[in-house]
Amino acid sequence: MARQAETSEQRRERRITAWGLSFTWLLIIGGTQAVVAVIAILALIGSAVARSGQSILSNQSYLSQTLVQRYLGMMGWILIASDIATVLIFLFIVKSRHESFRQTVGLRRFRPLLIVALLMMGGGLSLLLNCGEQIIAALLPTATSSSSMTDLAFGQLFSTIPGILSIVVVAPIAEEIMFRGMVFGTLNKKLAFPVALIMQAVFFGVFHGNIPQGLMTFGLGILLAWVYLRSGSLFSSMLIHFAFNGTTTLIILVTGYAGTGPLLMWVLLMVVAIGLFASGLIWQIFQTRQKRPGLERGLEPAPTSAPPVFASGDEPPSMLVS
Repeated sequence: MARQAETSEQRRERRITAWGLSFTWLLIIGGTQAVVAVIAILALIGSAVARSGQSILSNQSYLSQTLVQRYLGMMGWILIASDIATVLIFLFIVKSRHESFRQTVGLRRFRPLLIVALLMMGGGLSLLLNCGEQIIAALLPTATSSSSMTDLAFGQLFSTIPGILSIVVVAPIAEEIMFRGMVFGTLNKKLAFPVALIMQAVFFGVFHGNIPQGLMTFGLGILLAWVYLRSGSLFSSMLIHFAFNGTTTLIILVTGYAGTGPLLMWVLLMVVAIGLFASGLIWQIFQTRQKRPGLERGLEPAPTSAPPVFASGDEPPSMLVS
């Protein structure tokens, strides 16, 4: 293989390049989120000053309560703007290198029969985790307590149409492009597959900013990257992410953020969730049982002296699930 012929210096340079690019992508993601948030805060302060004058800046009640409430009310739009801005920056970077954005992040077609399996996996996993959380909360009421600010932020997010749109639609698209397409794509080409798989999940968990969500999204990141490799298409991980976030949002809208309902109901729903997720997982494995060894090992195809010739109407193998 190509890596077996590497010298120690080449191997070191490859690893440095991988980590350097990955942290660059993370800096772009975090920096864009921060810049959009600061712009929103400055816009709110500027609007208040225009209405009430500069004296409003000395009003501690406004700065600590009203400003926070207005910011949380705008959070859906802020998340949408930051996600779109980040994807556009990545698009610009890839295009500036004269590369295909679709090929770089893996926006390839996949088998239509996978759609149902992926939705079952995402929805089943979300229901499973939410049922587990409710069961733990019923048995150990203090185990799942969270800060009031966290509850307030999520309550505001799930109570507005922009907030729901950002969680269910925009986030699955943008985060898959960011973390599976760019971060994992970079790591997997330069590092050993297990290292790339774990580190992109760690980055994905840290990105969500708190320990409970971080642990959950770490596991989700492992699953999403594995499904992406099995299908060869980023659309597959987007579908699972969409189903996961959509199911979580539906549960919160129906039961409330704190959850309601008897313990027995959550236990029965957990049994349903296990069956749903397991069925989707088995279906997905069956549909993608012929693996893509080059992609899974993080190796780029070896160069050939001439491009392959395809019959009329055929597509290159990279566009299809093998």
